[in-house]
Parts: sequence; C-alpha cells; structure tokens
Amino acid sequence: MKETLEYFKTPHMKETAIQKCDELISHVQKNPPKKKSWNYNYLIQRKIENLAIFGFYCYWQLHEYDKAIHYFKKNFFMEKNKEIQLYVLLNLINETNQKNIWIREYELALKNGIQPRKKLVDQYDKLKQTFC
Repeated sequence: MKETLEYFKTPHMKETAIQKCDELISHVQKNPPKKKSWNYNYLIQRKIENLAIFGFYCYWQLHEYDKAIHYFKKNFFMEKNKEIQLYVLLNLINETNQKNIWIREYELALKNGIQPRKKLVDQYDKLKQTFC
C-alpha cells in the first residue's frame, strides 16, 4: 500500500486521494451489493480498513499527524474492539519513528480504558526508558 503512495507526488494529489478514500468509504457503506455472499461483511470491512490505512498514510505524508490519526480512528472498522484498532494504529505510527506520537496515543488509550496487549505494554515501557 505504501508503494502506491509513491505515485502521489504532490500535496494536491495526496489530498485528492484522501477525498477519493472518503467517497469510496461512503459508497461502500451506502450501496451494499444486491446479492450478499457468505463473507460479505468481512470483505466490506477489509475494504474500509484498507481505505482508512491509505488515508492515514496520505495525511501522514502531508505531515498532518493528528488528522491522520483522526482519519484512521474514524474509519477503521474494528470499532467494536478498540484494542485491535489501537494495535494497528500504533504499528502504523511505529513505522514512522514518531515516538512521541506513539507514546501520546498509547497513554490516551489507557485514559480511555483500553487495555493494550502485552506486546504494546512492553514496547511502551521500552520507549519510555529510552526516549523520555
């Protein structure tokens, strides 16, 4: 997915890509297929999740970090399990080496009552020791 971003060289192209992600998410949600397959919900969920991640990357490359995080949280489909959403978000942020943002989002999740998995707890402890 990140390889695709290489084709979006200008800020305008990235902003246009975000708009298209919004349009596609809206279209997928409002226009379900007439004949639903047994894995329909999963396929729709994966499409929306991929668009949410792509939008995140576009905003991130525009250095609009808070917008990237907001976009991801708004559109990533796993809302029923906030810990999974947190895990994916922190993995995305981890790819960018923005340790202060990673720590901020982790601590915000704790304040909101999300119990992170052991891997994230260990990663947080390590970051706090080396970064702060």
